[in-house]
Formats: sequence, structure tokens, C-alpha cells
Amino acid sequence: MKRLLVAFAAALMLVCMLAGCTKSAEILDVTDMPTRLEEKVADETDAVLDGPAAREFIKTQYTAEELGITDYEDSVDFAYRESTYEFDGEKYIVVEAISVTLNTDVTTEDGKETYSSTTVGQYLVSLDGKTVIKKDMATGEYLKLKSRITDYSAKGDTTTE
Repeated sequence: MKRLLVAFAAALMLVCMLAGCTKSAEILDVTDMPTRLEEKVADETDAVLDGPAAREFIKTQYTAEELGITDYEDSVDFAYRESTYEFDGEKYIVVEAISVTLNTDVTTEDGKETYSSTTVGQYLVSLDGKTVIKKDMATGEYLKLKSRITDYSAKGDTTTE
């Protein structure tokens, strides 16, 4: 009886291990972006960026000056929206720069400090990371930023005569 129970447990463990081996959409780590963008993005399931990666990409690859948030540099953090946004027929991940400030004149009923948050920058990142668009918060206009991702798919393709 014990042998049968051990065999059943081993079979169950094997099935569980194999179930975890299914391949899902590949998501790029920000540190690997420049060398791993050979795939083309057809829809969201083929995206090489997800929300957290797009957030880190904006946060680490662009300066506060490029992002238009120099006035808020010390109090800004970045967040991303869970759903994609369609702009000019393409899907983008929305990343926002949010300034959090302490309310010096407002406290809770029990005397605790309160904070305010304001969106000070908005950026659209394409699902392949190759296009980044900044929204000018003063005018509402959208401006394309220089891409920080290079497609190295042609690396090593040389012709000699």
C-alpha cells in the first residue's frame, strides 16, 4: 500500500512539474532590451514589454529633462496602467510620472500627515519598446522621443566583395 501511495505521489509531482513548463509570451528584462528585440510585435500576446518593464525603461533610460519633469525630479515616481492605450492605430503602454507631495496644512482627524499626488508626465511606450511618445502636459500635444532601443538583428550581417 505504501509503495502504491509513493508511486501515486511521484506521478502527481511529475504532472505538476510538466504543467509549469508551458511557454508563455516572452517579456523582456530592461537590462536585456537592446540585444533581444529581433522579434516583431503582432499583438499584445507577442509584446516584448509589459507594464513593469515599460515603467523601468522610462525611469532608467531617459533624463528628467527629456521627460519634462525637472521641476518635480525629487518627488516623482512612475506608474503604469494595466490596460493598453490605442494611439494613431497602434497599442501602447501608458507610463505616468507622478509627483507626491506632503500637505503641510492638512492632516487627518487623528493628526497624521496627508499627501497629494499629481500626474506631471505621461508617456506612451510601444509594445516593442521602439517608440516612446511624450505628452506635453501644458499643451496636450504628443511629441515623439528619441528611441533608446536599438535593433541589433542585423548585427554581423556583412557583405564582402
